[in-house]
Amino acid sequence: MNSAIVGVCHDRRQRNILDVTFPSWRAYGDRHGLPVIIIERSGAGEDFYWSKHRLFQQPELRSFKRVLFLDNDVFISPQAAPLVEQWESPLIGATFECAQAGWSREFIEQYYDDYFVERPLPVPDLKIVNTGVLVIPR
Repeated sequence: MNSAIVGVCHDRRQRNILDVTFPSWRAYGDRHGLPVIIIERSGAGEDFYWSKHRLFQQPELRSFKRVLFLDNDVFISPQAAPLVEQWESPLIGATFECAQAGWSREFIEQYYDDYFVERPLPVPDLKIVNTGVLVIPR
């Protein structure tokens, strides 16, 4: 299998949210032949939700070529196309969180360091992006 739906849930608060949305994930996974994997331990302490770029380090995800990562508060519409292969939705996207909060370049650089974001080359315009639906290739 090449793809999977992935969520992270390692505390009671997140479990309460996931209990509501999970049936939509399961139905979507069944419809499109995708396993649903919930990571129930943190690979980065309590900050795991902000370390999505490290998901493939988890043993249960190493065999996949890509994952559809979902925040626990995301419902999947029963009519949704196979999102790991097609993407045509003006309703789902990303936002520059740094613009919302007015963070400085220095703050963003420290944020990258704190969350293990590698930057082999200088990045002229650092940003922090917030998204609840993310297709991540290996």
